[in-house]
Amino acid sequence: MKKLITILLSVPLLLSAGIVSETADTISYQQSNGETVTVHKLPKRPVVLHISLTGMWYAAGGKAIARPHAPRLHVLPEEARTLPEVGDFYNPNLEKLLALKPDLVLLHSKRGKHWEVQKLLRSAGVESVCVDYTNYDDFLTLLDFFSRVNGNPPEAEAVRKKITSEVDALCAETAKLKPVTFISMIVSGTGFLSETPRGNTANMAARLGGRNLVPAASVVRVKYSMEQLLMSDPDVIFLLCAGSNNKLSSRVRAILDKRPDWRNLKAVRNNRVYVLDAESYLYLPGKRYPEAFLGLAKFLYPEKDWEKIVK
Repeated sequence: MKKLITILLSVPLLLSAGIVSETADTISYQQSNGETVTVHKLPKRPVVLHISLTGMWYAAGGKAIARPHAPRLHVLPEEARTLPEVGDFYNPNLEKLLALKPDLVLLHSKRGKHWEVQKLLRSAGVESVCVDYTNYDDFLTLLDFFSRVNGNPPEAEAVRKKITSEVDALCAETAKLKPVTFISMIVSGTGFLSETPRGNTANMAARLGGRNLVPAASVVRVKYSMEQLLMSDPDVIFLLCAGSNNKLSSRVRAILDKRPDWRNLKAVRNNRVYVLDAESYLYLPGKRYPEAFLGLAKFLYPEKDWEKIVK
């Protein structure tokens, strides 16, 4: 028995990320690799190395001295649009980063390169943390963590209350309705992937009372064949297209519509296949989560007068 316990303890596990402990000056965060890192509050020279984390950091009352390249500047807070760039989020320029003398670097756990960067930053004496941000659950955890790092400013609490109250109100309405089955599919030039319950769109749709027909898994997306789709036959199909939604989705729909098996799907027959906006559903909407939830609610339950409810 003792040998079994020793073996289990020696196996690295992917754990839920989150706050472990806090003092007046520091806060400890357990990363998804099981490691706990401690960072000082109220950093003077923070750098955010992922676009989706930038908006979150600013919403929590933070500022930054640099960020990665952003092909879509409009998704950034206005104050962050003119910041110096330190490479791309998937391949940060460590030389530029260290030259800025940051005292905190925010990294994304789903970017393999960021774990390497963290090791190099540690050897240079720079504090950093690799955080999870995949869905709305992570959003709530991170907003709390970032707010604490920034000294819990009142504006951060106001942002949190506004977002959660609006989302909770929508979910309370959908809880009264008959559940709808759905599948959320990511479309690329090479085929299809479907979101597990951990995916951003799937997580939101499930909170709204939808039932995801893709089973739970340790990953966010899984391969999903046309045969599996035909067998599950969901009420609603969400299509998420990377890049230009209009061009890719039009091409994909044209290909799919030629397949008799696709046309036999319940969602297709009932005109309930929806191409979703990439910036709100494929990527992470941040402060725009209430609008993203409302958009899904309208697709899942079109019989409801949502405009009257959200006024």
